Amino acid sequence: MFRELYFYLRHNKMTAFLLTCQISLYLVLLGTFMAFTSEIHYGKSNLENIYENKAIYHLLDGYFDPDEFSNFRDRSDALEILKEYYHELDSASSFQYLAMFNQDISIDAKEVAVNSYSESTDDVEHINVRSFQMNLQAHDYFMLDVSEGRAFVSNDFEDKNGILPVLLGNSFADYYKVGDEISVSFYQQEITLSVVGILSENSLLYFNGDPEFYLDDYFILPYVNYAPPETEYEEERQEIIYFSMINGYISIPEGDGEFTRVMMAEVEAISQKTGFDNYLFIGSNPNTQPYRGLINVMNANYNLVKTIFILSFVINAIVISLILFFEQKKRLPAFAIHYLHGASISILAKRLISEVLLIMLLSYALSQIILSSVLNINSIVPQITLFFTVVVLAVVVSILPISNIVRKPLVVFLNNEEGSM
Repeated sequence: MFRELYFYLRHNKMTAFLLTCQISLYLVLLGTFMAFTSEIHYGKSNLENIYENKAIYHLLDGYFDPDEFSNFRDRSDALEILKEYYHELDSASSFQYLAMFNQDISIDAKEVAVNSYSESTDDVEHINVRSFQMNLQAHDYFMLDVSEGRAFVSNDFEDKNGILPVLLGNSFADYYKVGDEISVSFYQQEITLSVVGILSENSLLYFNGDPEFYLDDYFILPYVNYAPPETEYEEERQEIIYFSMINGYISIPEGDGEFTRVMMAEVEAISQKTGFDNYLFIGSNPNTQPYRGLINVMNANYNLVKTIFILSFVINAIVISLILFFEQKKRLPAFAIHYLHGASISILAKRLISEVLLIMLLSYALSQIILSSVLNINSIVPQITLFFTVVVLAVVVSILPISNIVRKPLVVFLNNEEGSM
């Protein structure tokens, strides 16, 4: 049978080549659509889990006047007030406190190969890279997932004497691996970052009014519960860090206003308890409209792509099926000759379907190479679905020719000389 398949491909190489190319493109289109559909549904589900029926408020300190800011920091208990205020917010009962802030950090250029991510390369000794700091509640709230290593755990938010765990945005996956250590300047202090994980591609969260703030190009650092400072310099440094930590976001369930009143009452109680009474809120529910608009855009894009895909799917399926069907029908006179020379009906049927299946499997292999190597689509679900598709398609287009072999006397096909090998 293998020898006969070889001769079949040899005498029909152009037809087989064109069929393989067309079926491969058809499978690539199907696999791409499946991956796109999965990504759309995942994105919608993720956004709905994060934002649906929730309100997010921006909580800021009120020290906009430089003199008032300096007067507060001159107090001997300024750091203790900031720490207590933050910890009370972080452990509040009526809301979730999401401490988040973005800024550049400076990396030693000698040990880094990330120039494409720096915003400034004027200094030959250091490179500026974007960083994003967050507390554990923000990390868990936005359900950040990793493609390598692990996500943050509660222990990562404790002071470890100059060593910080770091999650890297997916854009850095080709430059670092889990376990690498990176020397950086963070708030004017040299510390070591230990890579614990690489974020999944297109990881996002809500930040500064943007519900689609992507973290691919960021170093993600934990907001640490710092130990008491041992020097005046360290005390001043911690004050600056804690000021950024108390400028965060508050999330509550969306309702009739009762959740808002309870939340604001607890923030005021925390303010009175800790002595930090200069704060303000921005926005009543800033995430709702951007979130709904984003979902509408995703739905519109999905519907457009689905319509185009269905039309292409139907046209390609019909064309491929007709080509395969007529190609196999042309083979019936040749099969009749083999039958007269002693080949059984079952052998002829197996040969017919094997010729179709060989082309389909070659197409499947080529499509997988394109999807994996070119389009970076490696999900197991499209692989299984496409394999099942080629097998079913091979069987379907072979049913009628095989039924002709079984039902009709094969000698009737000998009159069609054009079908002979």
